[in-house]
Amino acid sequence: MLLKSPERYLLLLFLSLVPSKIQGQEQIKKYVQTHTVEIKSIQPEANDYADLEAIGRAIDDARVVMLGEQDHGDGVTFLAKTRLIKYLHEKKGFNVLAFEGDFFALNHGWQKVPKEDPRIKNFLSNNIYPTWAKCQQCDGLLYDYIPQTYTTNSPLIIAGFDCQMFGVLSHVALKGYVDEYLQSNQVPFTLSQTYQEFFLPFIGTLLRPQAFIKKSNYLIPDAPVNT
Repeated sequence: MLLKSPERYLLLLFLSLVPSKIQGQEQIKKYVQTHTVEIKSIQPEANDYADLEAIGRAIDDARVVMLGEQDHGDGVTFLAKTRLIKYLHEKKGFNVLAFEGDFFALNHGWQKVPKEDPRIKNFLSNNIYPTWAKCQQCDGLLYDYIPQTYTTNSPLIIAGFDCQMFGVLSHVALKGYVDEYLQSNQVPFTLSQTYQEFFLPFIGTLLRPQAFIKKSNYLIPDAPVNT
């Protein structure tokens, strides 16, 4: 094959890089084989956490650990994460579990909900995305483990970090909460016609309608219901 000058140089460059690529793959393979630690079980009830200690050592003294998932419908991953959450809580001292969920409902609401088993279960069911709240593989974490921690000296606090308002608490209380806060701080804007006719109704547009929401099941006492 005859090549013009530029193509000839590209071919030489490609041939020179092939050995480097192969060597890099071998290094990665060796590293993975050397540092792999077998996870003995993904079942949440497996309480011998010896196989998770390598993860604990990697975390070291970090204060935040992100737990991802390939797909929101991956039940097997939910089981594995439940066991990992239990390990991080019981052995590494983590005490806040933050969901990709309604910031207002999960943070403000968790402060108000009575820490009693049925109230906790109802709150989580109504204010966490159905992806987790209605998933069988998450039942052990949400409706067994979290309420059980409130019978110990190390309760697990719930929080949220999603700006999408969809939880029952947001639908019931967000508008009244914002209004009460601004009024109590005597913000001059609250006296304007725009505040009453535009701003307060606008808060309702921030709420995501969800067919699964049933306000009649809401069990947070003394929450403002001015909607």
